[in-house]
Amino acid sequence: MAGQAIPLLRTVRNALQMYRNHRRYTGREVEICRQRYEFLAELLKRLTGRPVFGLRILEIGCGQRAVMSLLFAVRGAEACAVDVEVPTYRVGIKSFFRVLRRNGLHRAVKSVLRHVLFDHGFFRSLEQACGVVLQPFPAIDVEVMDAAKAELPRDQFDMVFSFNVMEHIVDVESTVQNINAALKPDGIGYVRIHLFPSLSGGHCPDWQYASNASYPDWGVPTEVAPWDHLRENRYPPDSFLNRMRLSDYRDIFRRHTVIVGEDCEREGVDLLRHAPRELLLIYTEEDLTTAFVAFTFRKGLRPAP
Repeated sequence: MAGQAIPLLRTVRNALQMYRNHRRYTGREVEICRQRYEFLAELLKRLTGRPVFGLRILEIGCGQRAVMSLLFAVRGAEACAVDVEVPTYRVGIKSFFRVLRRNGLHRAVKSVLRHVLFDHGFFRSLEQACGVVLQPFPAIDVEVMDAAKAELPRDQFDMVFSFNVMEHIVDVESTVQNINAALKPDGIGYVRIHLFPSLSGGHCPDWQYASNASYPDWGVPTEVAPWDHLRENRYPPDSFLNRMRLSDYRDIFRRHTVIVGEDCEREGVDLLRHAPRELLLIYTEEDLTTAFVAFTFRKGLRPAP
């Protein structure tokens, strides 16, 4: 079950896999960040006719590195973000104890180790790839809170976006309502979601990287069965996953926003023959093989009473 306690040996295993990923694939992580920023900047220009400079941008779930918010800020946007975790692109005694109080010892130690071992090289590579100077880090406004409960300013943001965060949120409907309310009438939103029923949707690193074209040398897992998280769940995730399907997200975004684009990425089609019959009775083929969906949308305006 998503969010259950993780045995110590599996915690160590997950940590070693993350270490392997950071060590071997920093360059690819940097390239993904560069591509995402350029995609969003181009989306803004195409749909609003405006460059990034001077715009108000809100990221939902910036993560501890807050990479995308930093890239927008360094190019002149007023960048804001919301996340349940304390950002640690800067780490000191004060931030360590903030993470410790907010997210516990495991997360605090993990954040410090990542910062000491990898962050300097990561941000240096990011600067080179994007042609920017991030040191000292530009100012961004990060609120540590649940996006579903956040009191976001209404009609204030030219763009609200998130990447692979919505699947970790308990109250998705309230979050989408908040995003819609925060958008300016002519603003745009972009939300990319990693779908739970998909092959990699259980966030087991074995399948996350095996299914990602950016990591072609990762290899197909032999230890973890396809769709393990929907079956025995022998390798449970170490974070909450809400189990929602593509149709659930579609319904919510249609109720609260005006969708102008939907893009899906598929995976695992050739492995469906290995899926137990009972899975095909519970989930559709679309559920099992759609790894990601991205909604581009405009503000949904409530009809006048």
